[in-house]
Amino acid sequence: MEKQTFYIDECGNTGSNFLDRAQPFYIYGGWLLKDELYVNCQKELTDKFLGKQAKELKAKKFFYYDKDCRKYSEIFWTLINKYKAVPIFQIVEKKYMLGAKIVETFFDPEYNHNLDKGYTYPGQWKIDLACKIAKCEDVLGEFSKIITYKNNTLAQIKSVYVVLKDYLYKCGEKENALLLENLCDEQFKEMLDEFDVMTNIGANRSGLSLVLPMLNELLKNVELYAGGADSTVFVVHDELRGYDNIFGLLENIHFDQYKTEPEIVEDRVMLIGYPHITGIRKEKSEVDIMIQMADLLCGFIHYTLGYSYNKKQVLSENIIKIWKYLIDLHDNYAQKYIFLWNLYSTSVILDRLKEMFFMYAKDII
Repeated sequence: MEKQTFYIDECGNTGSNFLDRAQPFYIYGGWLLKDELYVNCQKELTDKFLGKQAKELKAKKFFYYDKDCRKYSEIFWTLINKYKAVPIFQIVEKKYMLGAKIVETFFDPEYNHNLDKGYTYPGQWKIDLACKIAKCEDVLGEFSKIITYKNNTLAQIKSVYVVLKDYLYKCGEKENALLLENLCDEQFKEMLDEFDVMTNIGANRSGLSLVLPMLNELLKNVELYAGGADSTVFVVHDELRGYDNIFGLLENIHFDQYKTEPEIVEDRVMLIGYPHITGIRKEKSEVDIMIQMADLLCGFIHYTLGYSYNKKQVLSENIIKIWKYLIDLHDNYAQKYIFLWNLYSTSVILDRLKEMFFMYAKDII
């Protein structure tokens, strides 16, 4: 089997604060590179782009000066064309994910006995409901307190419940609102207990951040790609404080243990075990330029997503060509149920991205 390494970094991590208006997106991902090409790739990137004075490349500073992404375009196409590197990443709108967490809390049949077991599957119903809830600032604000505070009470979870049910009735979601009727204190307590389990009774809020679910999804996509390419993958992650337990959990559960075939459920891939991923370790970005490349990839996506909020912004040809490549890459692999990148967002963000990138791309290609 061919050996590859997946280099990961992130952008926009605000922990359990899902309502940070300055950073509405969380980007998580990086580059998959064949080990046999690493030495030459590392040397070329260092010699051409790092320079003698800079200690490392950082996305925030890099894109402050490279606003039209001319320099980043050169880096991107060097990785793609010369070294056949593969970009794999996740795009997350935090408000949408907060809405999804609300759905998983109040519409889980383990706590809500108005639901049957059919609602446990990740169907379109949950997605649509999360998008609807993500539009209500009052509901998001109340629920964010549950995620942020260390010591939650029944009064707090019931406050979310009242605001949520009222909102669903008002916005025409009567059928879903009825599913919330007649919940009792015992059920609310079970919901709170789940948060205690995830945070070690409030001692570790990282359990509520986006890191665990998105890293799991990211590595699932890497596993599917590696399986199709008949290769093994080792994961090198930028140093991330406070998440050692998450890395250990994923390694114990998934890595190099099971050989299960992917199962397609409602056009989604279900997979237990990542036999093609051999391990994971943390590394300081300053000592490995490929982690810096992961940082720049996440930074590019985070930076250009800002255009989805500003329709008057003129997109550079460099940005459009990169996005056109990423979109085509996604679509080509998605036909085989391998998703090199995912977008978790409300329909508003998706529509804006389509309008910006697809429309402009037609003028260039």
